[in-house]
Amino acid sequence: MGLKRSILNYKEFWEIAGIGEIARRYFAMNSFDDVLMVLGILLAGFFGNILEKRVIITAVIGATVAATISGFWGAYLTETAERESQIKKLEKKVSVRLKKSPIGKAHRFAIFVLAVVNSGADLLISLLILIPFFIKSLIIQQAYLFSIIAAFVILFLLGAFLGKISKENICKMGIKMVITGVICAIVIFFVGKLIR
Repeated sequence: MGLKRSILNYKEFWEIAGIGEIARRYFAMNSFDDVLMVLGILLAGFFGNILEKRVIITAVIGATVAATISGFWGAYLTETAERESQIKKLEKKVSVRLKKSPIGKAHRFAIFVLAVVNSGADLLISLLILIPFFIKSLIIQQAYLFSIIAAFVILFLLGAFLGKISKENICKMGIKMVITGVICAIVIFFVGKLIR
């Protein structure tokens, strides 16, 4: 009974605090940022002729840890500031303290959930793209190839996801995201040429 009540409370909090739409936006934005970050590291390693898996794994994990902590803390502080401001404005209108009310609890729940979504996107995407580097039977060139392909597939899927949300052409949005990755690759290639 207690568990059922808790689930019902969380569903109610989800609706009150309008978590769904914001969580989708956070996840999509952070996933996109993270794919390009990891793709950038992979391409820099490939064009820079780095032939040790350990170096790439360390670089990606290091960047991901920083992005995950930044994502959690940034979203936590931002959502706290925004939602406390909303609560204070509402309290002034109704002349009632709302901290312990369902509205206050819903907003505190939202702060935590959105911080987790914002940071979790970084961790999930990075680990998915990096999987080939943990497969011992793959040589480094194969790991680069499969990881870069994975990054482009995820970019396409993100575009398709956004296309579905916006009710636009799914393939068109997916291709737009892939083009962004291609532009990223071209820029990194030429930057690599300049600094050699």
